[in-house]
Amino acid sequence: MKKRTSALLLLPIVLFFMGCSGGSDDPAVDYTLNYDGDPHQPNGMGGMGDDIECLVYFNAAKLASCEGGDLSAIKICYCDFSGNPDTKLHNVRIYGTGTTINPGTILYQHDHTLVKGWNTITLASPVPITALTEIWAGFSVFCSDGVGPNPPADWPVSRDNEANVPGINFFNMGGPYSELTDYNFNVRIVVTK
Repeated sequence: MKKRTSALLLLPIVLFFMGCSGGSDDPAVDYTLNYDGDPHQPNGMGGMGDDIECLVYFNAAKLASCEGGDLSAIKICYCDFSGNPDTKLHNVRIYGTGTTINPGTILYQHDHTLVKGWNTITLASPVPITALTEIWAGFSVFCSDGVGPNPPADWPVSRDNEANVPGINFFNMGGPYSELTDYNFNVRIVVTK
């Protein structure tokens, strides 16, 4: 009987030391932040024979609950329009704090070949989310108009069919940024906290 009691007293001590691995007790959690709804296929934007940059503005209020985390990935939907090629080169871009109508300094820019539908691009160097951080996230892509030596016209920019969120969706074609006012781009960010 005495041996059994000794063994039972040692069990909690062994379990206590097994749980102490020397790190945070809370595993990291990924949060996806977005303003858009589900993609409204096959209604994409494009067909203009030029590059278009599409950005979604995540303001400080949207990011406030993520303070202390890291922007670890971006999710982009490449429009599933039947006339689009199966894959397409996108220049993925993330900018920092700017103004309410222009992005700030480029924090990440890299070419990625996307497939139709949702694509998740993990950042090689996560971007810390601190107080008052703002993020502009999106991409630049060439939209063929099907004229001349270009491939058939395509519409690679995916969007939803929801009411537009004012002051959030911006695009440019080499000039000043313009606000998209009739729907939302399918661009989301992932914050690990």
